[in-house]
Amino acid sequence: MSPIYKKSNIHLASNYRPVSLTCVVSKIMEDIISKHIHNHINRYDILTPLQHGFSKAHSCETQLLLLTVDNLMCSFDQKVQSDIILEFLHAFDTVPHERLLGKLDY
Repeated sequence: MSPIYKKSNIHLASNYRPVSLTCVVSKIMEDIISKHIHNHINRYDILTPLQHGFSKAHSCETQLLLLTVDNLMCSFDQKVQSDIILEFLHAFDTVPHERLLGKLDY
């Protein structure tokens, strides 16, 4: 593993991202095994449609989005106030800042 610097204090371990340097043979084996597992899961319908973490075109984010919308709609139906807190600190770690600034110019 080789750490990659993210931000802030260079002396804090939490300011580094771990990067695993895996050999090519391991990556190929991982891909083959992953495809076999996914084929088995799909063939025997092991995962429900509500499982997003291991399905194509689904992710943990899509599952979180569906859960949030469902909770908001339940609150709306029951006429109960819902509050949402968004934390954007890490959201912009992966955004290409030049491209974002270009879009803000429009």
